[in-house]
Amino acid sequence: MCFHFQQAAEKYLKSYIIAHELEFLKIHDLPLLLKICLWKDPSFEQLREDCEFLTTFYVDTRYPVHWPTQFSHQETQKALKASARIQDRVKNKLGF
Repeated sequence: MCFHFQQAAEKYLKSYIIAHELEFLKIHDLPLLLKICLWKDPSFEQLREDCEFLTTFYVDTRYPVHWPTQFSHQETQKALKASARIQDRVKNKLGF
C-alpha cells in the first residue's frame, strides 16, 4: 500500500512539472522531482520531508533485499498523510 502512496505523489509532482513545462525526467526520486517543482514555486519546499519519506517506499518495495517488505500501521498512515499533502498542494497550485 505504501508503494501506491509513493506512486500517487510521484504522478502528482510530474503533473505539476508537465503543466508548467518544466524539465521532465523519467525518474522516481521524489526529492529530485520536488527540486524541479521548486524552480517554479518555492513553497513546494514544505513538502521536502514528505518526499524524502515516501521515496523509501519505491526503493524498498520495488527492489527489496528480502521479500515481502511489510510496514506498520503507523508507517502506512504517515505515508497516506504525506501523499495527501503532496496531492493537495499540486491540486491547489493547478487550480483544482
